[in-house]
Amino acid sequence: MNAKSWSAIAVCFLISACGAKQEEAADVSADVPPAASDGAAGGGGSVDDAGAAAGDAAAPADDAGAAADDAAEFEMPWFPWPPPTPTTQTVLARSLLMRNSSTLGEVAIRLTTALDGLGYSEHSFYAAPGGFALATRLEQIEFDGTPKGEPLRWSAELPPKEYFSLGSLIDALFSAPEGHYRVIVFVVNDQPFTTSARNVTQAEAGAWLQGGMNRLPDLIAAVPLDDGYVGTALIYQFRRVGQAGAAAANPDGAEPAIRHLERSGILAALGG
Repeated sequence: MNAKSWSAIAVCFLISACGAKQEEAADVSADVPPAASDGAAGGGGSVDDAGAAAGDAAAPADDAGAAADDAAEFEMPWFPWPPPTPTTQTVLARSLLMRNSSTLGEVAIRLTTALDGLGYSEHSFYAAPGGFALATRLEQIEFDGTPKGEPLRWSAELPPKEYFSLGSLIDALFSAPEGHYRVIVFVVNDQPFTTSARNVTQAEAGAWLQGGMNRLPDLIAAVPLDDGYVGTALIYQFRRVGQAGAAAANPDGAEPAIRHLERSGILAALGG
């Protein structure tokens, strides 16, 4: 075969190779969305295209924010509902909790401010139908609802027997020590409710402090108040006799809820 023949074959091979490359490029281009294809052809696309792309990228962020708000509402732990049987309960006057308040968040601030000033600096928020519940820390009290002095107030240990005479000393030696404990739960909502027939244990009531949130989520705090909202105080009282004895819920003869609120100082702190 002469030189002319080899040259002709080489030219045909190059033409064939170039045709295959063009077909590959066409196939790839067909798979590229029009916006991306235009950008590639024009060296980066127009300003309008870039703005539209930025807008599309921002939309998921907005959706994520809304989803986060929704999640905050549903991730807030629920207080046991209907609430376990309290020792005693009372519906509070609207002026006590809702004075100068227009949202649930402002009611929560009013309530926690009053509690903080009385030593109830630890509390926990829960969701409740139509509102929220707030549980205080388990405290040791006198049987009439007056808080024990520090440091016994926040101790789960039984108080030592006190004696001031020979008779009281003998009584202390031959009778078991006795302790009284309390958790207060405030429910602020716009729905009437009943309590269940289930008694709660002291351990369960004491754990309410760790199970809730440290504050109201913004979504709930922003809910506006109307005339349907009321506050209810649920008193959970326990009596324990002897070191080996289990705490009994709802002791007979317990003081009414309003007396607990008076003797704890909460009623006066709220302006009652």
